[in-house]
Amino acid sequence: MALIAVSGHPGCRFEEVARITAQRLKFELLTQAQVRNLIAEEFGPESSIPPKAYSSLVTAMLARLATEHHLVYCALGGEVEARHFPGMLRVHVVAPETVRIGNLMLDRRIDRSAARQVLLELEAAERADRRARFGKTKPTADLFDLVLNAEVLTSEQMAELIANAATSMGLAERGFLSVSHSMCSLNFCNNPSINSKSTDNRASLQGIFVIPRHVTSD
Repeated sequence: MALIAVSGHPGCRFEEVARITAQRLKFELLTQAQVRNLIAEEFGPESSIPPKAYSSLVTAMLARLATEHHLVYCALGGEVEARHFPGMLRVHVVAPETVRIGNLMLDRRIDRSAARQVLLELEAAERADRRARFGKTKPTADLFDLVLNAEVLTSEQMAELIANAATSMGLAERGFLSVSHSMCSLNFCNNPSINSKSTDNRASLQGIFVIPRHVTSD
């Protein structure tokens, strides 16, 4: 399988970069919102999942989906999954605060003062989520293969750079994970910290993580 993780600073429009990248490469796109929906469908509200179990849950989800799809994964902490998926391309989008405030002003149609406050809230929420789920408030630069600056590059230009890197690495030619390898090697179904609503956890986990038609990239 090919797996590309795209993340970024709040206000950098990295979700747009991920979407364009998926379209160019004809990969499937999996976003943070879609992860929440998939978790909620199977396990109930996301708050019922212990934060420390979140990474294991996402790892199993990616492993299952990667048996059938090449993926662009755009969600918090995607770079952390690299230890389970050798060869993953890890991308991070950054920009100065002024650029990110400007983006929020345009995207949300608010003034500069309100945009600055929104940015502070988004940054605080991200730090809290990272600490709860991964034990650190922010990632270090060595966790990424590509760091792109949205101050000088458009979303289309960044997507083109990512697509070129993926092509030169031969990601799409590596094939998909086997179901037995991806599920058994992760040993996810034996994780006692995660409880499915189903009475048969193993059968439920084997079947849930299928990207619905309405969440795949166009």
